Amino acid sequence: MTFQEHMAEAAQRVEGLSGAAVADSDGIIVEEYKKNPLIDMPLLVAEYGALWRVTDRSGVSSGTGATNELSVMTEEAILVIRRISQDYFLLFVIESEKSFGKGRFYARIIAEDLAEGFGL
Repeated sequence: MTFQEHMAEAAQRVEGLSGAAVADSDGIIVEEYKKNPLIDMPLLVAEYGALWRVTDRSGVSSGTGATNELSVMTEEAILVIRRISQDYFLLFVIESEKSFGKGRFYARIIAEDLAEGFGL
């Protein structure tokens, strides 16, 4: 299943899922999905990708291990960031707090499927 097919399904099942992206560890978007055209995915990926890298390095250096998932709740959205591989991550933007659990679930499922597609 392609990223766009995954996102079409996830958007139907996760209320408030307004955007998603697959990005590399440098914050460059590889694939993007936007249900809400006002979302600035490159900016979100750049800013929260930096937070992802810091959190990941902190886990490794403290001995707790690499970060697999990071969730951030802001006033306007919930961001779920999930590791696909050492070099790629998936970012979900969810505008409804009641869909947080479903968003995390679909982020995990999609990230695992994409990792298999990457041959990992």
